[in-house]
Amino acid sequence: MNRAFCWLILFVSVTLFAACSSPPPTAESTADIPDTQTNTPLPTNTSFPTNTPSPPPSPTETASPFPTGTSEPSAPELEIAYLDEDVFIWNEIDGIRQLTQTGNIYNFRLSPDGQRLAYLQTIDVDRTELRLVNADGSDDRLLVSVQDLEELVSHDEPIGIFTFNWHPDGEYLAFNTQIIGYGLLKNDDLHMVNIETRSLTTLLPPGQGGDFYFSPDGSRITLVTAGNYMDIPGKISLINTDGSNRHDSLITFPSVLTYSEYAFYPPLAWSPDSTFMIVAIPSPDPMAPDASITLWRIASDGSEVAELFTINTSFFLSGLPIFSPNLTKI
Repeated sequence: MNRAFCWLILFVSVTLFAACSSPPPTAESTADIPDTQTNTPLPTNTSFPTNTPSPPPSPTETASPFPTGTSEPSAPELEIAYLDEDVFIWNEIDGIRQLTQTGNIYNFRLSPDGQRLAYLQTIDVDRTELRLVNADGSDDRLLVSVQDLEELVSHDEPIGIFTFNWHPDGEYLAFNTQIIGYGLLKNDDLHMVNIETRSLTTLLPPGQGGDFYFSPDGSRITLVTAGNYMDIPGKISLINTDGSNRHDSLITFPSVLTYSEYAFYPPLAWSPDSTFMIVAIPSPDPMAPDASITLWRIASDGSEVAELFTINTSFFLSGLPIFSPNLTKI
């Protein structure tokens, strides 16, 4: 390894999101928020293993001071995947296992079942490929090549993958693209690749997609765009996973200043039962004296959009809001 462990990624089931912009954002429709929420209780496991005590030693036997069980070791309760030029997995039973051998890897995503790992590899200074490897290090293969990206998105500048993630069923990977150059120039598109056949589908062409968030049940995708400082607002839209039934501009908001060349895309969170989303949208200038962050709730079918409350704070100073996994606390 060329350097000490410099990237550590601990995969936990915590949903992290945040915000975007708006001096007041406008919604396609609004609804009163119910006074109470019904949360599905976590499943309760009432079955516990029982241990059958060993019979006492006979007078002619000498009891061992230590137990001598012969059962198979249990599966590891904790696994950590991390990057150090290549991808590694550690657990308390097997120790460290190296999955890739090529280096130049800078991002990865474990499949929902933990059996596969998709990763981005730098081919040269401005080109990337999307690859897939089994969690035991076998069958390392190419999914989306440099040539595939050039055919998907026609542009004079090199095209790279910006964001990629698994569909909840684990059969597809979705990704959007960016123009490689100064700053962050995202194409706001959306593509899907089948991990078995390598077949590519453009779900949404440039300008029609954005940052994307699958509902936990895999039926819908939320799309987020940033807009620009001139005349195009940011917006949040909703589609079915096949691209149909689009609800455009459920929320629109003035583009949020970042005081840099990067546009601000507000992170968004789905409820565990796929019934609603929550997004926190900052006011346009986070350094203004009256900077604020407004919390919004969106029904999964786009039928209701409701403003929950506003916090008088700047995400530049306090950071973006963090939600509990069940979206009942902030």
